[in-house]
Amino acid sequence: MKWWTRLVHKTRANEQLDSELRFHLEQQIADYISSGLSPDEARRRARLEFGGLDQVKERVQAAHRGYFIETLLQDVRYGLRMLRKSPGFTAVAVITLALGIGANTAIFSLIDAVLLRTLSVARPHELILFSDSPAGRSDSGIERGHQMVFSNLEYKYFIDHSESFSGLAAFQSHSPNLKVVFSRAQKRPALALGRMVSGNFFSLLGLQPAAGRLFSPDDDRVAAPPTAVLNYAYWSREFDDDPSAIGKRAEINGTVFTIIGVAPRKFPGIKYDHPDIWLPIAFQPRMMTEPSYAEDPHEYWLDILGRLKPGVTLRQAQIVVNAQLRQILAEQRETPKEIAGTYVQLAPGAWGISFVRSAYEQILRLLGAIIGFVLLIVCANVANLLLSRSAAREQEFAIRLAIGASRARLIRQLLTESVLLAAVGGALGILAAHWGIKIFAALITGVHGRISASVNECVLLFTIAVSILAGLLFGIIPSLRATEVDPARRAGGSPHGKLRFGFANGLVTFQIAASVVLLVGAGLFVRTLRNLANEQLGFDEDHILVARINVEAAGYSAAQVPALYQSLIDRAEAIPGVVGATVALDEPFSGSTWSSNFSIEGEPPASSAGAMVRRELVGPDYFQTEGIPILLGRDIGPQDRSGSPPVAVINETMARKFFHGVNPIGKRFSLDAPFHPDRAITVVGVAADARYYSLRDAVPPMEFSAALQISTKDAHPGFARTVELRVRGNPVAVASQVRAALAEVSRSLRLTHVEVLKDEVSESMWQNRSAAEFSSGFGLLALVLACIGVYGTMAYRVSRRTHEIGIRLALGATRSNVLRLVVKECLIVVGIGLCLGVPVALASTKMIASQLFGVRPTDPATFAGVALLLAVVALLACYIPARRAMRVDPIVALRHE
Repeated sequence: MKWWTRLVHKTRANEQLDSELRFHLEQQIADYISSGLSPDEARRRARLEFGGLDQVKERVQAAHRGYFIETLLQDVRYGLRMLRKSPGFTAVAVITLALGIGANTAIFSLIDAVLLRTLSVARPHELILFSDSPAGRSDSGIERGHQMVFSNLEYKYFIDHSESFSGLAAFQSHSPNLKVVFSRAQKRPALALGRMVSGNFFSLLGLQPAAGRLFSPDDDRVAAPPTAVLNYAYWSREFDDDPSAIGKRAEINGTVFTIIGVAPRKFPGIKYDHPDIWLPIAFQPRMMTEPSYAEDPHEYWLDILGRLKPGVTLRQAQIVVNAQLRQILAEQRETPKEIAGTYVQLAPGAWGISFVRSAYEQILRLLGAIIGFVLLIVCANVANLLLSRSAAREQEFAIRLAIGASRARLIRQLLTESVLLAAVGGALGILAAHWGIKIFAALITGVHGRISASVNECVLLFTIAVSILAGLLFGIIPSLRATEVDPARRAGGSPHGKLRFGFANGLVTFQIAASVVLLVGAGLFVRTLRNLANEQLGFDEDHILVARINVEAAGYSAAQVPALYQSLIDRAEAIPGVVGATVALDEPFSGSTWSSNFSIEGEPPASSAGAMVRRELVGPDYFQTEGIPILLGRDIGPQDRSGSPPVAVINETMARKFFHGVNPIGKRFSLDAPFHPDRAITVVGVAADARYYSLRDAVPPMEFSAALQISTKDAHPGFARTVELRVRGNPVAVASQVRAALAEVSRSLRLTHVEVLKDEVSESMWQNRSAAEFSSGFGLLALVLACIGVYGTMAYRVSRRTHEIGIRLALGATRSNVLRLVVKECLIVVGIGLCLGVPVALASTKMIASQLFGVRPTDPATFAGVALLLAVVALLACYIPARRAMRVDPIVALRHE
């Protein structure tokens, strides 16, 4: 009979084996009788020679290939019965494991989505992103963190000299709002995120359309018919996956485009602000009425993506690209200092083109380490529970060993029970992970967009592996300890091992040490968050309401913008409770920055060569509205409008750094970038320093130009994107009135959001807040688990020492002596845990030093507070066992076995 048939028809197989063995035994008896022995003697001799039927049956069964599976199934059934007999133990262990495994599964899902999964493109390992310039770019382009942007001229130069690449593609560095009309029946234009890409963008990535076709180089020509490609999610939302959408026309920012295709479903985009519509780069002048970026060498608006040629390394390509960039800058007659300080850092595009990775990598790695520690603490806790449970099963193990079971067989049985516990905990953990993913993603999501993650095949394999490893990890030592039973020892005798107690205490020590690491990290992150929240900003964040607008999508030209802004300011100031209003390019902590080279009139060019200043465009009474003090001179006023001499207010840092103690009022400087290029700007005021971009970094030099002075020749129609209002009382109370009032000014003008400035500042601390929340939450969980471990171990210890405590009391020991005995042992365990945990915490906090603010990684107050907290909690946890020990009746204890 085949081994798998034996597993299915086990009863029939056993009957066949029993019949066969009895046949052989009877045949042996018949042979002895035929040789002249009496029937009784023949039967006795045959049994002696043949052996016991049960033993022979076991040896025969063990020889079959399916025996291991058969006994494993027996172990599983027996393990399930044993777990069902101890519902309290099983529930505590399973719930604890479900929390640990579920949290790890949820975090791994996010790590898989952000850090491990590459884009669904062809041969992603060949993709290269033209990335950051560590020295900083000396131009007037948008500074975008670590992302370097390029002009159209530079992109074309790289294409003409692409020795290292089989292809280069460009895409717009940000996604502007587009005004879209799909049909004449549509009453109001809809806003959609758009991104312009080169004609070879999709083909370079090796993408195939979900419907229709994607762009070709012929579509990216000025003379080509206007075409558009839809994002799959946008197509599903607007057209319900209807293929008839292909060929339809849409009016986008006043130009009629034909929808030619839909991007693949698994390709949402290449940045966190996933676009709804892709358009060819050649149509940028039509989309953005003024200015045109296409030929201006000083407009840096493109990201560049390349595919390496076979055999070309990343290092080789980087050397070539930087040589080309230096050539471009030399042809543009840039200064030697600027050329030396600018270079391209190529990055593998498989992950690099997903900006979500760079945004969330640090926090996800931190959370992965934290939750890994929590899982180890969970395993230690369950191991402690198993040790306590195995003590109650000593008699069972002794009997099984006495009747012939091997120790290896018992160990396998116990490990099977441990893995069953972990499997059930893992199954519940997967269910918990579905909610955990949403909760964790919501907590860590900042300004960089949401994370899309789910429990996929890779995550399931991870969970299965973690469950099995966890079961073996917390089960191996308890199973070894439990089977160290002497079968000859009378059941219920004294405990056989100080080793067992030593191991139990060791587990608690490990939990204490791991808790120290987590709680110290939590304390440092919480103090960092508090320090950032208490940092002085220099403006009144509590009473400023910010309304973001999009005048470009509303169809306004640059010539119409100043009058529109003045109307918005006048209408906003008429709202009850509003004490001031102004406009600005961007509100503080919006994440957008502009910078420019500048030179001071009357000073030699060399003195200010390479000097950079951050820029902001502001409306009348901006500093009064924001609550920023003017230290010298005056604020930007209503008189500073188109036709008047250009003026600006500078901050303290700019005055101190570049004017060297001389009164800057009346001094003039010029900029080499958009808005007043090469025009002298007069300093009319010096404002107090205020934090605009970062709570951590020093305030940079800043100049604030008058927004209403920007000429229509230089202005982009959307050069100011916010209306900022100073409100008496709670700004939220007038938010609805602000929306209604600004809508009265222009029906076509849309407010993308209305928000209190304080919330913008708070959003900038999302990563610090996430670290503080997660580390505090899981640190608290570790503390609770350590408390349970201390309680369980001390309760187990007291129950096993009842006889000893009775003798001590009978010989004259007082209850306070017994209390000191239990508390002393608890303090020893906690002390060892602290001694082990503090050095590990000191080493660990060095790795998060860059994420801290206003507190040192070795902060003595944090370490002392954690040590005191753990000591107090541990003493409280051992109080109940100690109290139970104090109440032991000596007479009862002396009879205790």
